[in-house]
Amino acid sequence: KISTRDAVAYAFAQVIGAAIGAALVLVLWSDFARSVHLGATLLGKGVSPVMGFGIEVGITFLLMLTILISVNSSIMPWTGAIAGALVAFL
Repeated sequence: KISTRDAVAYAFAQVIGAAIGAALVLVLWSDFARSVHLGATLLGKGVSPVMGFGIEVGITFLLMLTILISVNSSIMPWTGAIAGALVAFL
């Protein structure tokens, strides 16, 4: 429901904001930031890239399904809490 121009600007702002945030963390807490790979999500031991991709697809499916079901029902005011709880669980 937004224009293509606004969508591109939003995506660009998200990427720039993330890069600036990661750079600030690196500058302020360099040793700790490096020890946790700047917060990057890494595959666990024994998890192949294909398996990791499949897990990510499954998690994204569950999150989107939860949001789409919630916003079209009587529990709409709780959508944020429900989605947040799902993310915390996953």
